[in-house]
Amino acid sequence: TNWLKAGDFIGLGSGSTARLYMNLQDANTDGAGKVTLDIWPSLRSSPADGASVVTASPKCVARLKGAVDYVHKPGGIFPPISFEAEEDF
Repeated sequence: TNWLKAGDFIGLGSGSTARLYMNLQDANTDGAGKVTLDIWPSLRSSPADGASVVTASPKCVARLKGAVDYVHKPGGIFPPISFEAEEDF
């Protein structure tokens, strides 16, 4: 039970073909360990049979959509940083 929760991310592929997806609903495996996921965005192509699903620190190739305005404050205080990125495919 609770194999993935809504909002968890998964990765499919590796290296330059790595794609990042968000799981939209809580998901439980069946008795055989199989699960159906509701993900966003939709798959662009079907993964190969037996392809790995990365659940620990999934990654993708992305690029910044614009400049990042970040100012380090004296005293070792690092304020939060936010930026926009888009998948690079």
